[in-house]
Amino acid sequence: MMDEIPARVIRLFGNDRARPKVMRVYNASTGWAPAEGAPVITWGTVDELLRQGWTSAEVKWHFRLRQFSILDMKRPSADGSLEHTEPGVGQARRGRGIQD
Repeated sequence: MMDEIPARVIRLFGNDRARPKVMRVYNASTGWAPAEGAPVITWGTVDELLRQGWTSAEVKWHFRLRQFSILDMKRPSADGSLEHTEPGVGQARRGRGIQD
């Protein structure tokens, strides 16, 4: 489950085989910064980015870049329902963004 690519990210690229890498990350106090190691965006990556205080990500796959907010992503839980990701300390949810 943690190594699964979020469905929202797959929809951004329109291909089920998409394995986009995180190129840059964003938070309001520091702005955009390069992502360390350009990891593939998985639920584990999303959790780690939120723990580090990042709120948005820019991902790249096959020469296409997409930016999106990671604050409002919905993760499937073990019972099949959806649960929201939780923002890190000091982060506020603003706007609605792309809905799953």
